[in-house]
Amino acid sequence: MSNKRSGGIYIERELYLSDAFLSLSKNAMKALIAFLDSRKREQTKYAKDKKGNKRKPKFTNLNSLIVTYSTFETDYKISRPRIPGAIDELLAKGFIKIVHKGGACAKDTTKYAWSNNFLLWRKGAKPFQVRPKCEHHGFQGKMLGAVAKYKKHNTSK
Repeated sequence: MSNKRSGGIYIERELYLSDAFLSLSKNAMKALIAFLDSRKREQTKYAKDKKGNKRKPKFTNLNSLIVTYSTFETDYKISRPRIPGAIDELLAKGFIKIVHKGGACAKDTTKYAWSNNFLLWRKGAKPFQVRPKCEHHGFQGKMLGAVAKYKKHNTSK
């Protein structure tokens, strides 16, 4: 792995016993592990309730999970053409949801949030979320700019 971190991931029993988890494809399961690995857990010495008693550490970034395509490729061995399908499957089965759609700039990555909708998923059910396939920005498709075919003007009258 290129990201040399210690420790591991914590997988809740309700997650790996769910119908949605058991129906995941190989690449979607790898992508799910990547998202589980991107969660950050608070340190145990700071995990205390209001009275000062110790409690189970919570995850702190469940609303801003970021995993880049290069991480999927290098660390989890998912080929680039297979990544969108794996993410689409996780979205459809309710494991994650899109919080911020990236892609406008080179460093603008998509942010995902963890979702517990996978507990409600049943075979044949409607997808919980679908990623938009075609999104137009600015002057795309308006025949303006460098891709426009210039028309010859008729100057004779």
